[in-house]
Amino acid sequence: MKKVISILLSILMLCSVTTGLDLTAYAADTTITGKCGENATYAFDKNTKTLTISGTGVIDSTDSNFPSSDSIVSLVIKNGITGIGAWVFDECKNLVSIYMSDSVTEIGEWAFYQCTALEKVAFSENLTTIGEMAFGECSKISSIRLPNSVKVIENQAFYECTGLKSLTLSTNLVSIGDYAFQDNSLSTVYIPSDHVRVGDCAFLPNDDNALFVFCNSTTQIDTDVYHVYYVDKATAVKNFKDLYSSDYDWDHATLYSFVANESGTYYSGGDYWNSDYMYIFDEDYNLVNSNKIDSIAEDEGDPTGGFSFNLEKGHTYYFPYGDSNRFEVIKDYQYIDPDKQYIQGDFNYNCLKVVYPDDSFRVENYYGRNNRNLSQPVTQQYCGKTVTFSLNDPVTFKSFEVLNSKCIDSGLVSVLKACDDKALEKYPLVYRLYLSNGKIYDIKNYSVEGGSGGGDPDGYSCDCLYSTADGRQFNIGFRYNKSTSNELKIQVNNSYLDSSPFVVVKLNDKHTHTWNSGTVTKKASLTTNGVKTYTCKSCKATKTEAIPKVSNIKLSKTAYTYNGKVQRPGVTVKDSKGKALKNGTDYKISYPKGMKNVGKYTVKVTLKGNYSGSKSMTYNINPKGTGVSKVKAAKKSFKVTWKKQATQITGYQVQYSTSSKFKSAKTVTISKNKTTSKSVNKLSAKKKYYVRVRTYKTVKIGGKSVKLYSGWSKAKSVTTKK
Repeated sequence: MKKVISILLSILMLCSVTTGLDLTAYAADTTITGKCGENATYAFDKNTKTLTISGTGVIDSTDSNFPSSDSIVSLVIKNGITGIGAWVFDECKNLVSIYMSDSVTEIGEWAFYQCTALEKVAFSENLTTIGEMAFGECSKISSIRLPNSVKVIENQAFYECTGLKSLTLSTNLVSIGDYAFQDNSLSTVYIPSDHVRVGDCAFLPNDDNALFVFCNSTTQIDTDVYHVYYVDKATAVKNFKDLYSSDYDWDHATLYSFVANESGTYYSGGDYWNSDYMYIFDEDYNLVNSNKIDSIAEDEGDPTGGFSFNLEKGHTYYFPYGDSNRFEVIKDYQYIDPDKQYIQGDFNYNCLKVVYPDDSFRVENYYGRNNRNLSQPVTQQYCGKTVTFSLNDPVTFKSFEVLNSKCIDSGLVSVLKACDDKALEKYPLVYRLYLSNGKIYDIKNYSVEGGSGGGDPDGYSCDCLYSTADGRQFNIGFRYNKSTSNELKIQVNNSYLDSSPFVVVKLNDKHTHTWNSGTVTKKASLTTNGVKTYTCKSCKATKTEAIPKVSNIKLSKTAYTYNGKVQRPGVTVKDSKGKALKNGTDYKISYPKGMKNVGKYTVKVTLKGNYSGSKSMTYNINPKGTGVSKVKAAKKSFKVTWKKQATQITGYQVQYSTSSKFKSAKTVTISKNKTTSKSVNKLSAKKKYYVRVRTYKTVKIGGKSVKLYSGWSKAKSVTTKK
């Protein structure tokens, strides 16, 4: 069998010699190669339909062998290519994906125009400019993520990308051209960078869809069209309960944009919409709900004194309460007895049952929105059961207590005279309220919104308004009598509820706090201090201390000389007070691979524990140097010879000058590492020159070729001959 195979191979080789048969012909038939720029080449695989661009510089032209525009399915642009020229890949109707290396910095105008099958584009992380109409009419692109290097998006760059539903813009963006994203399927756009110029009709969406553009107030917006609404991103909705309307029009039943910040400041999004929708966004600025408004009603009987929205889907009502611009989501509401008014003093009360989406409900009256002393109970059928609402039973304080009273000391008394809000906040008292309807409510995590101190002939008094986390407000009154210097009277009041009796609290100056180990409530970073909170084990009082920010992260050494061994620097991390942090506890170090050969290496320090953030630093391993062996003078020239140093170097540099300090020196580069001498000619005769040598190595850093140098050798002098 082996003899048969050998004979066949011999015949095949003989045929290749006698007939000119090329054994690589098959491979050649499946690959097309050629030039597509001054220093750029292409290779097209007929089987995979992948076009690969290699070389350097810009892709700006194609030769006669370049594959037809309808044959390319995948495009790969390799490292070294810096730009994609105009019109190069336009009308590649079957192009589906593009990958470009990080060396690409610019995409020219009309480069991928009408690539109607294009779905995925992996942009270079160093891309700065996207030219006019570069991706115009690429209708199948649904998602675009631009790297943070992009600064300029020119006119119509993504014009009529009708399938575009997701867009991530660069943090360093400076300009978005006219009609850049016109005719898209976006619902929201987030512009993260400051001071961006947005051109005419840059984001005009498909048809009559509403598009919300969240941006900084510093954004320069040229004229735009209906259905595009620019909103200050600092005011975006963080919670559905904090939804506000900026304006409303009873004649046209039209809502303006109604995104708001948590404090309730609202902003108009521009002109009114041709369709009447209520829009809701999540905290990431994504549109999560757009429910058409069936009707808007203004009803004098509405206990809010405002209006309600009847939505098509689910018939959910949105109506304002308290602040006329604030909304609350409910399922339904109805008057308990629409034909009867409940009389209390000089006011008429229309009682209302409000039902929530989870079928819970409450009873309210027109004035005050609380169950105060109405004339009679109300019986109502609900879910097959008879429910009696005791509206005639006033809700009052039954009693209350100060849970951490044993920690109240005379330090609190010292701030009552001026009713100092900030000072009072240092006393985190917790009040437990017992109401007459059986409910128990703890006032905690409060903030002092205001206070008024008053003189008291017998001591000090102070009234402060406290707001709880869920928006309830209570008035806390402090009374201190000099005659009973060890006592403090505290009273809780509410404008809708009866005042509670005074609670007398004994001052305890002898209490010594026993603090726990503390909890980090805010981590320190590279720019801001953190906070650590301690709690007293016995009385639950709290105190805080600052965690100093991390202000000093540095390497022990930033330059090494190649020695064939792994070389890595140590890391020192200190806070703003000069305290050294611990590796493994407060931070971790990530070293790169290698760290042996000549090159530039990045060390990353990631903070942990009580700290957050990270910092990257670089160091060099430079090539080993060499020394001058001799310098021989010649006629108006000299020849310098040095010691060979071929390991981990690309070549050498010779530097010479008439100054021993090498002022106005000239440098000659030798690109071969095996060369050990160089003649320097065209010098002055009988002139003394100083000569030195160093090595260098060319390495790739960030896709660019960079030279790393050794130190200069000791100089030797020579005097040229006449």
